Order: sequence, then C-alpha cells, then structure tokens
Amino acid sequence: MLKKYKDDQEFYSLVGIKPQTFYKMLEILKIAESKQKYYGGRKNKIVIEERLLMTLEYWKDYSSYIVIAKRYNISHTSCIRNIFWIENILIKSGIFKEIIPACTSVEEKMNWNEFNSIFQTENDCLKYIAKLKIMKCIRCASSSLNTSDLRRIRCLNCNQTFSILYGTIFYKSQTQMTSWFYLLFRWINTKHGIPATDVARELGVTYKTAWRMCHEIRTRIGNQDAGFIVDGTAQMDEMYLSHLGFKKQGRSLFNKTLIVGVYEKTSHKLIVKVLKNADEKNLLRFALKHIFTECCLFTDSWKGYVSFKNFYPKHEIVNHEVGYVSPTGVNTNHIESAWKHIRRTFRTHIRVSKHNIHLYAKESAYKFNNIPSFETVILCLI
Repeated sequence: MLKKYKDDQEFYSLVGIKPQTFYKMLEILKIAESKQKYYGGRKNKIVIEERLLMTLEYWKDYSSYIVIAKRYNISHTSCIRNIFWIENILIKSGIFKEIIPACTSVEEKMNWNEFNSIFQTENDCLKYIAKLKIMKCIRCASSSLNTSDLRRIRCLNCNQTFSILYGTIFYKSQTQMTSWFYLLFRWINTKHGIPATDVARELGVTYKTAWRMCHEIRTRIGNQDAGFIVDGTAQMDEMYLSHLGFKKQGRSLFNKTLIVGVYEKTSHKLIVKVLKNADEKNLLRFALKHIFTECCLFTDSWKGYVSFKNFYPKHEIVNHEVGYVSPTGVNTNHIESAWKHIRRTFRTHIRVSKHNIHLYAKESAYKFNNIPSFETVILCLI
C-alpha cells in the first residue's frame, strides 16, 4: 500500500503522519475489524489500508466527503460511514490524541467532585474562561495586555480597559460566576432540560433571573448547527406540538406549533425549525437550505412533499397508512424517535411560550446531536 510513496519523508508530507504511526493505527483497526467480522455482515468494498488513508486525507485537507468519495470511487455515504468508523475506533484507543483533530475528539463529562474542586471561587471561573478565550484589546486588537485583574484588563498599547467577560453572556451580569458555572454543569448533565423554577430554588435567585440565565444559554446554543447541510441519507418529517394540554390529533394548527426536522442517518445529526404551516413552499425552502440535492431523502406521503422529486431525484416515500416501512426499506423511524426526545424536553417545562418554542426545540436537538462537555459549551457561550 505504501509502495507508491518514494520514501518516509514523502509519505509524511502527503499523509501527515509517519509510517510507523500509520502501521500502529492499522494494527488497532484490524483488531476492531476482526471483531466486527465475527458478527457477520456485508464485506467492505475497499480495504482497511485505503479507508485509513481516506480518513487521514480528510483530517489533513478537510476536503468534502463527495470529493474524497470520487477519488476512491465509492458513494459519499460509504465515505462518511467509513471515516466515522475509523475516527471512533482511533478515539476509543486513546493513543493518538495529539494526531486526531480537536473537532473529532470526545471529551468525557465532568462529574460533581471534579467540578466542585476546580471551580471553588469566582477567580477560578474567570481563569478558566481566560484559558479558552483569545484575548485581544477591544479597541486596537493588540495582544499586549496586563491581565493581573481579569475583571479589568488593561491594554499596554492604547491603555483601554475591559473585562474578560466582554462579548460573553456573563458580561454585565450581577449573578456570581460560580452560580453561572453551576447552572451550566446542571444543564449539561440533564438530558431533557432543567426548569427555571429548579434553577431559582437551587441558586437562591428569583424566577425571573433564573429564566433569563437559561434563556441566554438557549439563544447561544440554538445557533450552533444553523449552517449544517446534510449530505448523506436523510429523513424528513413534521411534529405538531400541542399547547396547554390540548391533545387533538391530526395536522390542524389550532393551538399547536409545527416543528419540521431533518435527520441524517450517517452522522446522526438532527436539524429542527419552527414553521407557520406544512405547505409545499415552506417545506421545500427548508429542505433546500439544509439538504444536499443529491442525497437520498425519505419522507412520508404528505402532500407537501409531492414536488420534492423535481429537486431531489433520490426522494422516496413511505405510506404510513399501509405500514411504517415500505417494501424497499424506506422509513422515517429514526426521526420519529427524535420527536420522542423533543417531546420529553417540553414535558420537563410547565409552560413554554409560543415565541420561544424554537429555542427549546433547538436546545433539545443540540443535546440529541452531541454529548456536550463543559469546555465545548463554554466555548459556545464566549
């Protein structure tokens, strides 16, 4: 496999790692593949060496999946699946932390004892933010700063003073930083959200303050997956959320809110949005914004999806009046299970205003897509 490279130096410059590291990765992947073969399944079209080279090429150049798939003469869904499998095996091995890009690494959740020992005072919280934030002067963008007092940083170039919290959700907040960090810890470790009443009771603040803190987090987190475009096999469906216990079934929007979603089976990514109605125009506009036109798209037989075949040649329909899975295997079961997750989130809160439903839905989708760590959430908020 490595004979096409002249020497080790050429291999390192083109692939990004040394041959010794490549063979070490290959050994771990072959062990994982042998365990997978024990349970049977279809044989992969490309050998394990090419799959590893494909993943290393993706890490080095960050080319799109479609471009890499054409180079290796496979479908882009197979390319995504193979790269995800290689990444997961190498991450679980724990050996190649310095090589694997930061965006693919998975950080374990912080437990209560670790959190309590790290963030004991307000200054500990500010130092943690300073470690993650790129500090520059807000006036002249200089990095020559006096950081002896993080609440009052002074620029040595223009003498401007500013806080480390400038531009974050914590800026000009009278709530203590230890309370903010405790709320973030609770928010990360609760799968279906935390009511503002619980936050107010635990932090000793008013309900209005607690709700505002939670609202600030939802607003920032809700925009994280806004630009994501699906380029694998996708399922699209709608959910009608009832208000104030009104549980009339059907597609009537009386006392209901419509939430439309797209689920990608390969990356297990969910994108949601609140729409006024489920007509053809709104659904198509949402689909074209978030789904690549060459994707395999599965939907139900709702009349709003009739014209999708003109834009998505691989669009297939399952008729739920006949069955949940079509004879060809088309189904929307994955996104139906995602709706269960979102409904449980709304059951956690006593009442959600119609104006803020989109934020709660996006918060739930973010937790469905990710296993959020404390560091990644802080980076979203600063």
